[in-house]
Amino acid sequence: MPSRITTSLLSFFSPLPVLAYSCFRYMLGYLPKEDRVFLMDNARNVVSFRVLLSVLQFQTAVVRGDMDSANALVPALPESEHSHVARFLESQGLKDEALSLTKDPDQKFDLALELGRLDIATELLAEVRREGSGRRVKG
Repeated sequence: MPSRITTSLLSFFSPLPVLAYSCFRYMLGYLPKEDRVFLMDNARNVVSFRVLLSVLQFQTAVVRGDMDSANALVPALPESEHSHVARFLESQGLKDEALSLTKDPDQKFDLALELGRLDIATELLAEVRREGSGRRVKG
């Protein structure tokens, strides 16, 4: 039998907006090998979303304020998720931690400016200039 699930739980570990979950009423289960959670709405439509357990554990530790546990989990985070996790850290007000984790140069530049880390911002601008690819830093 499916268990009742709340929208707030789903919005916690997914990048989709909270409104996207208002139609889901039941959590059918989670397949760790596939990193997928399966949900069902009132019309019995089943949908699945990718949910990495390592990211969920990291975010849970951050929300609890347990930064020692969160820092211990960083090596388990796939590198492909670092920028996503950095955006989460930024939303939690942990901008220094987000700056050290992000792989996105635009996000890194913005964070560096917000934190007054002009050395990092200048280095990023120099990299763009060296590449000469015509890439522009958003502004």
